[in-house]
Amino acid sequence: MPAALPEARIVPQPATPITSRLGVVIKYVTRADTLMVLGGLALVTTILRFLSTGPSLAPRSSFTVWVIVAGLEASMYFHIVETTASGQESLETPDFTSLGESLFAPLIRYIFTLVPMIAALVWYGKQAAGTWVYGLMVFVKPTDIFHYMGPAALLVAGVLLWPLMTMIAAIGRTITATYNPVIWIKTLRTFGGDYLIGVLLFYGVLVAETLVIPPIAEALTIPFVGVLIVQFLAYLPMALRARLLGEICRPYFEN
Repeated sequence: MPAALPEARIVPQPATPITSRLGVVIKYVTRADTLMVLGGLALVTTILRFLSTGPSLAPRSSFTVWVIVAGLEASMYFHIVETTASGQESLETPDFTSLGESLFAPLIRYIFTLVPMIAALVWYGKQAAGTWVYGLMVFVKPTDIFHYMGPAALLVAGVLLWPLMTMIAAIGRTITATYNPVIWIKTLRTFGGDYLIGVLLFYGVLVAETLVIPPIAEALTIPFVGVLIVQFLAYLPMALRARLLGEICRPYFEN
């Protein structure tokens, strides 16, 4: 097993700081190939979501469609992280091998990157009101969780580690690697300050995304077409965050 992220080798030379590579990150989401692939993904997922809202579709079928859509999105997200880390400049459609490997596996790995934060909210809900459902109140009163030391510490740790766990899940492709503290420590030591800067930029994009996309979704009420446009626009910051994570990794690994 290599020193940091699985399936990658550390380059024994100084890396160009992430701050000097931000232009490359931004340019990536404006490339024609990136826009075409994300547009195709938006079209497919919009059609699936449109079909899943039909009155004749059973709840189990709707859930299956949701899983497929989420799997497609997780697969694309990890694909961008991995291909960026390996030095690929253009975005191509991920290779499809099977439902399990190409859809379900990425989705499961992505969900596991969220587990520490989800656990913190559940713990908070239990301590604050005796029910995990109350943990959702963090979205209404986000500072209240900091009155409870244990849940607050777990939430902060989960937030700080989420980008790192995402990189490992994308490149290492295993849940055990994603939760391996030895890999965490070695990778953080390798990335140094680039990781901290990258985390700040990552969450900056995420905050901007949550502020910009919902108002656009409310304004575009055209059936299907409006949803398609909003979905495509939502995939742009998703791709930007994935590219950013991959770009943090790229200088430290040989192809």
